[in-house]
Amino acid sequence: MTNHLTINVELNHKARRDGTYNILIRVSKERKSRRVATELNVRKADFNKKAKNGLWIRASEPRNAAFNQTLYNRLTQYNAKHSEILDTGKQPSLEEFITLITSNPTTSFIDFYKQEVIRYEKIGKYRTSEKHQFILNKLEKYLLEKLKRKDLNFEELNVPFLTSYETYLKHDLGNHQNTFYTDLKNIRTVFRNAIRQDVVEQQADPFFKYKLHQIPTVKDKLTLTDIKNIKGLKLAEGKAMWHARNYFLFSYYCMGIRWGDVCTLKWSNIKDDDRLHYIMSKNKKLVNSALPQQALEILKYYKKSDAKDTDYIFPLLKNWKDYSEQRVLLKSISSKNTVIDRELKNIAVLAKIRINLTFHISRHSFAYNLYLENRDVNAVQTALHHSSLNETQKYLKELGATELDSQLRQLYNK
Repeated sequence: MTNHLTINVELNHKARRDGTYNILIRVSKERKSRRVATELNVRKADFNKKAKNGLWIRASEPRNAAFNQTLYNRLTQYNAKHSEILDTGKQPSLEEFITLITSNPTTSFIDFYKQEVIRYEKIGKYRTSEKHQFILNKLEKYLLEKLKRKDLNFEELNVPFLTSYETYLKHDLGNHQNTFYTDLKNIRTVFRNAIRQDVVEQQADPFFKYKLHQIPTVKDKLTLTDIKNIKGLKLAEGKAMWHARNYFLFSYYCMGIRWGDVCTLKWSNIKDDDRLHYIMSKNKKLVNSALPQQALEILKYYKKSDAKDTDYIFPLLKNWKDYSEQRVLLKSISSKNTVIDRELKNIAVLAKIRINLTFHISRHSFAYNLYLENRDVNAVQTALHHSSLNETQKYLKELGATELDSQLRQLYNK
């Protein structure tokens, strides 16, 4: 019995209802052939049965690059499987080989992505789950609108596919480069999660060849003068804008504490009457820092004589409401953030600040001004609780705070 086995691509002789033809993988041995259907369908005019070098699908088919790559990968996979069997000393019959390659269908990337969305939700990463669901929705929209299909296998998620998808995000949806950079980066994360879970082999990862590109951005921040102007505004006490200013300045004075943590602070987080002690919601790191006098002055407005340690410090969340379900808590925090950001935009107008003022800029501003004060990157890293010095250096660079600024000032002032 010969061990020679050939694997080729051909078109089904029978047309589908839409006039296209299914692409088949033909496996032949000893003048006998068996055919395995693929998920790919094309017009007869777009198929080149005499193709060489894997160019089975003509350029007249818009998806030709992705389809050709998929077919090439499929043939490479089947030939590798056949060689692997031969190396063991076995010579499978045609039927045995067909059973082998069809009993292990290609795993659906879309199905795996859906499972990841659910997994993130189950482990309490609701924002991550929602972010991935949004990205998955866009990917499924592309498959349906452009490729007229609902599924995508791991082996089809290759460099040509990613190139086509990036073009779609940029030109069809009008996404900014940093937006589709984020989308593709998260798709890469899911793909590599599949590798770690042994769903797909590492060599199948297209992101080793497909490089992601991000446009450098400059984070908005406030100068010390801007902070002084905001603090000096005459606002009606107890009104929404007045509260918004208090929250913003409290964050600034407390080393840029994030909005979600401001919302959930309770009086039990104040230790010895002058220290802030809490666990950061983003990275679960412990913060134990002295409260500056400016922050203590703000707290006086909110401290009631009958306040309990279990009460929230700021009137953002309800003391009587059950926030044990994480999704409920995050929804409340998000809705409050929208309201406060709207008030901060009004504050920016009054203080003649020409940036889109949002709450998170308090953190940017704290880091920027701390660095300008002492030029100590390590101090900024410690204050922001960054995991690495490199993270802090990148953060400061995006703020436009570099040693070059001070060096140029010294040069020009000579």
